[in-house]
Amino acid sequence: MTVKSALTFALIVSTAAPSVSVAAQENRTPENIWSTIRWLKPGTEVTLRTSRSGSNRRYFIRADDDAITLLNVSDPSVPSDVAKLLRRKIAEHPDYFPLPTGRTIALDSRVYLSTSGVVVAGQTIAEYDRVVERIPRPDVEGGALEVEPSASIAKQILLTIGVAVAAGIALIIIECKTKGCD
Repeated sequence: MTVKSALTFALIVSTAAPSVSVAAQENRTPENIWSTIRWLKPGTEVTLRTSRSGSNRRYFIRADDDAITLLNVSDPSVPSDVAKLLRRKIAEHPDYFPLPTGRTIALDSRVYLSTSGVVVAGQTIAEYDRVVERIPRPDVEGGALEVEPSASIAKQILLTIGVAVAAGIALIIIECKTKGCD
């Protein structure tokens, strides 16, 4: 096998890699979906798909036997610095969500989270139920909603390039070991 053959094979493998992951997603059962969701790390970006509103970015908080809890900071009334703070807090303290009734948590010196909403400098900027969403398990499993970990295009491209390079290097090493590297 020549280097040219190795590179050709690597190219074929790299183009097949994305289609393999898509094919694996098509064969998901409700049990597999829920099992995958339960193992997500708090703060993981996910894409929520509905027939009514298309795709929306959310952040995983937790899942129990009955529902999945997601952070929604897409509301224009939530400033970007507050959205980043909320995302950081769900990763650091997923136990803050959902909040027990009547409890208020200081996220920093000016931002508080209570069951009535997100409060910044003494003013409620978003209702709690609009920021912390709880979606029943049957909706997720029944296909009304799809929750999949998001992956940016840049991450997908880097993964594909990595697979291609690794496959090419592996083939070159195999070639060198079997026929020598002259």
